[in-house]
Amino acid sequence: MRNFLQIPLIIFLALLLGGCTTSTEPPFFEDRIVLKQKGDVGAYAIPNISITPRGTVLLFATVRMQSNVDWGNEQKVVLLRSLDDGQSWLAPQIIAAKPNWTVRGLAVIVDPQSGRIHYFGYQSPRSRPDGKPINEIFKIEHPDSMKKLGAGFFYIYSDDEGASWSEAKHIELDFWPFGTGIVLRYGKHQGRFVLPARTELKPRLDWQYMHNGVLISDDRGRSWRKGGLTQNQVGECCLVELSDGRLYVNNRNHGPDFVWRSFAISHDGGQTFTEFGVDSQLVEPVCHASLLRLTEPDEENVILFANPAVKARKTWDGASRRRMTVCLSFDDARSWTVKKLIYPGPCAYSSMAKGRNGLVFLAYERGDLGTTNSRQDIAVARFNLSWLKQPTPEPHLARPLKSIFYNTLKVNLKADAGLDIYYQKNEKEQTQLYQNALTLSKTIHLKAWFQDVQGHTSVSIELYYRKSSFCATNTAFFTRQPLRGSRSA
Repeated sequence: MRNFLQIPLIIFLALLLGGCTTSTEPPFFEDRIVLKQKGDVGAYAIPNISITPRGTVLLFATVRMQSNVDWGNEQKVVLLRSLDDGQSWLAPQIIAAKPNWTVRGLAVIVDPQSGRIHYFGYQSPRSRPDGKPINEIFKIEHPDSMKKLGAGFFYIYSDDEGASWSEAKHIELDFWPFGTGIVLRYGKHQGRFVLPARTELKPRLDWQYMHNGVLISDDRGRSWRKGGLTQNQVGECCLVELSDGRLYVNNRNHGPDFVWRSFAISHDGGQTFTEFGVDSQLVEPVCHASLLRLTEPDEENVILFANPAVKARKTWDGASRRRMTVCLSFDDARSWTVKKLIYPGPCAYSSMAKGRNGLVFLAYERGDLGTTNSRQDIAVARFNLSWLKQPTPEPHLARPLKSIFYNTLKVNLKADAGLDIYYQKNEKEQTQLYQNALTLSKTIHLKAWFQDVQGHTSVSIELYYRKSSFCATNTAFFTRQPLRGSRSA
């Protein structure tokens, strides 16, 4: 946060849209909560959204009972289905549960030919033999103990659009699947099923041993084997097929450049990864993200990326999980020239799918505005390419409202909807996110600026106050130059 003043603005969205092909459909956007936390539900978490060949929309999520912690509480898997492109949703179905156990949803992939829905999860008891809650450290560092407790992966499938499901089957997997899988379509590995996955090279919760990878099936989901590994110091990943058949994996980054997303590329359908890097165009609060191919390579070649677009202040920064944003690439993820804000408040994990007529579904974890709880409800945003290309109005800060009473200055800062305001007092104090009116006393030098939809900043207001004298300037200025640094191919 301390380096905001040095970050230049990139060229505004309206300028960048000049070269984009105009879509024929009128712009459409809708965003609403479909799973609302209440009662004994601690949170709805880990959304996975997929669409069957017949158009049924499937939204999977994990119900965390009593609290929103990752481990040690009762959890179960819920499914929402829509038969009308997300206009309405059928009643929630619990498709995987075990009383007093932690049953977590992990990954899904839909066969585009048969329509079979393959779903993977993990189940474990809530507590260790000594009565203490199981946590991620115990799960990673004591794999044999977890097996003795009955913990492990399970697999279920549906052949009727998710209306009914098979009995759960224990399955041994080399990697931990996580997210939405894809079926390769363009290269020599056409028809291969690929699931994003995680693993650790040593049984220790240490990021230097954490890698991402893929699980591969060449028999339409009947068997799975491990593919290659990405770089280390990563969390969950998402993936997409590039126009020439290469596989692009985008990682949650726990390395030294943790404010940016990292990536890896495979030239052999995920069997190995040979290109690695950091994409300085995609800001990172250290959180799971999602990818989606929206159009074919010969039809604008649009790839979408979604995440909370805020730079982390440390390697795990829950308070920075805000501003769900969708980025567009027209050149196989080399550049991201359009960025569109979906929700300005707290948010976290996401998943995307393409529906009929090019409609995009973005399911994401969401909290209430004005809080820092990013894992509470599940929202689904629906929009099309025309809306994504629609120019966003240039943001600005309104003139501050002020009142002086007995040598005290009270300042209310206001901005356009969807903008975050940051402030710093007396230059040396740590930058803070503005929430309410500021009451300032004695001698003060206040700087306030906004973070715009592109994730960049500009100083907009400076207030100088000494005893009963007041001077305020409200000169907004913008440096119209591209962001320094870009991802190399």
